Amino acid sequence: MIAHVHAALMLQYAQDAQEINMHPVSPAIGKKVVHYTGTPVIFNIGENQHAYLEPVDHPDTINVSNKSVARTSAIVSMNSATGRIETQNTIYMPLSH
Repeated sequence: MIAHVHAALMLQYAQDAQEINMHPVSPAIGKKVVHYTGTPVIFNIGENQHAYLEPVDHPDTINVSNKSVARTSAIVSMNSATGRIETQNTIYMPLSH
């Protein structure tokens, strides 16, 4: 029951965010969805993998310019078929999707 309520609240939050022009949020996970161009470069820092990629609509415009390459937080999962990269903080999707 609690999981259904949480999912419903996250979906409502995502819909509300889109209606008031906030950054989109993945309702299943609660992470912001950011699009990128080009091909990400995956690398290791200690035991974690990170990516260098070119975000185009990252909401943190103070630390991310959206005009140059940025380093992601630690990668949680990747899907090479779709280009989806989930990090600790964000879900990155190729702009073409």
